[in-house]
Amino acid sequence: MKSQIETLKRDIEIHKEVEKELAKRSHFCQKVIKRLKDDVKELEAERKGVGYTSANKEMRNSQDHMQKLNKKN
Repeated sequence: MKSQIETLKRDIEIHKEVEKELAKRSHFCQKVIKRLKDDVKELEAERKGVGYTSANKEMRNSQDHMQKLNKKN
């Protein structure tokens, strides 16, 4: 009975770790999708001759910089 309880506790810990990893991957994929959507919008705007505002590009660069700083900490 004790060994079964220990096995179940280990299984729970493994499932928790897997859940955390999947959440990280999901978050990463959502960021990639958002980035790609922004890229598509930018390309479509350039193709139409409207151009993409420099403010949007600056905001994106700032966000990238902040994410890099957060990863270091």
